Amino acid sequence: MLILFMCIHLRACPLIPKNDVPVLLDLHGLFELTPVAMGFSLRDKLVVELLKIIEKVILMNLDSYGDQIHIIAQSPYIKEYIIKRFGIPEHKVFVIPDGIDLSLVPIFDETRRLKIREKLNLIDKYVIAYAGTPSYFHGFLDLLYAFRYVHQVYDKSHLLLMVPNKNIVISQLRRYNIDLSYVTVLENVRKPWYYEILYASDVLVLPHRGNTQFDFIYSNKLLDYIVTGRFIVGYDLMPVRDMLARYPLKILAKPNNPKALAEAILEGRAFRDSHVDGRQYIRDYEWSILAKEVVNVYDYLLKI
Repeated sequence: MLILFMCIHLRACPLIPKNDVPVLLDLHGLFELTPVAMGFSLRDKLVVELLKIIEKVILMNLDSYGDQIHIIAQSPYIKEYIIKRFGIPEHKVFVIPDGIDLSLVPIFDETRRLKIREKLNLIDKYVIAYAGTPSYFHGFLDLLYAFRYVHQVYDKSHLLLMVPNKNIVISQLRRYNIDLSYVTVLENVRKPWYYEILYASDVLVLPHRGNTQFDFIYSNKLLDYIVTGRFIVGYDLMPVRDMLARYPLKILAKPNNPKALAEAILEGRAFRDSHVDGRQYIRDYEWSILAKEVVNVYDYLLKI
């Protein structure tokens, strides 16, 4: 994305010549909505600040390409933000959400679920799962604070993490004085095994923080959570609330409040044996459907 931004700005990108070929720029968030927070190295802070500058310059000068470049936004909320913030005409921004490949999701099977819990040594434990990036604005530190409180109240609580880098997460757990015997950390879990582990959990947590890009977009991890039909706890942000509007197994907590998050997780114990067919709630987000929407947009741009 950065290389693409720089090429557009310098008007020297061989992939985007100044001609009649339309270009769709797919934005999955904005650097300016990425807070520079604790845990960032000096290098990371400088990179993010540089990207914010580049991003602002490029988006505010998008009109220099006329109608050649259009934008795909993940939600109507981020579309509105982009239009107002950067002065981009509304007709240049199309809303197409992120999706999920249902062919990779195995069918729920209770017998297999119990075998996986046994294999991971999770029998008789209240399994609190998080899958994703262990960063500040993804709410990972909020989750660690919340889990410490949850485990004090209910000692059978167990944290299950599926993350890109196991060593980094273990160091974070130690830094926040979390006993590793109450945590299972799995690294780079591949699908469909990834979904099997979500099935085997009792509550799925999405602690993504407010005052970030998650005020405007949902995480695609939420689709993964919904499709498994398990109980979901998250912060009460508008895109999350919209996505879970019809989904029955959820509690949304006050944003950026680890104590409220912990209390919602504890409430989830009452639903640990509950399960719904999550597929029915995300049919419109299947990749095969969304891919056709992208093709339709591109066909439209070729005709104007």
